[in-house]
Amino acid sequence: MRKYGLLPSDDINDLEFSFSASRFLPLGERFHLATGASGTYFFGRQQPYTLVTGIGYAPSFIRGYEFNVVEGQQFIVQKNSLRFKFFDYAWDLSDFIPFDEISFLPITFYLSANFDHGYVNDRLRLPENQRLANSYLFGYGLGLDFVSLYDLAIRFELSRNNNGENVFFINFRAPF
Repeated sequence: MRKYGLLPSDDINDLEFSFSASRFLPLGERFHLATGASGTYFFGRQQPYTLVTGIGYAPSFIRGYEFNVVEGQQFIVQKNSLRFKFFDYAWDLSDFIPFDEISFLPITFYLSANFDHGYVNDRLRLPENQRLANSYLFGYGLGLDFVSLYDLAIRFELSRNNNGENVFFINFRAPF
């Protein structure tokens, strides 16, 4: 929760509520479900442009809409990934590298099925936002995730959104 402005006479006097939560659920030895939600709610009618957020600002994006920014005063995003670990190996490098912290090189690959959805409420109905704001958005698809040292994650994802657009995107961080 954030309060902007101190006195009623300040140029901005608003209250922002934001949340983010995620959950990892193992489903056996090779499968797991990752799910998460985030959102923001401004109580005031109008905010300075520098405070307006929405879908498209990390980490609040919907797969299939990675190339879009949808701004508004309130938004919610919920993301889901069902992953299958099909390769998991750690190479022992201790003969070459004397540091315990990096003496093993782990490599893990996952296949993932993804479904994300969300909504942005743009009370001001900005013309630049008309195509995607104030409507239910979702995207789904398949991905290949590569995870290594210190949670380095590279994700290759092919997604389709509810506007019928197909998007191939490479991400260099975890989705949650």
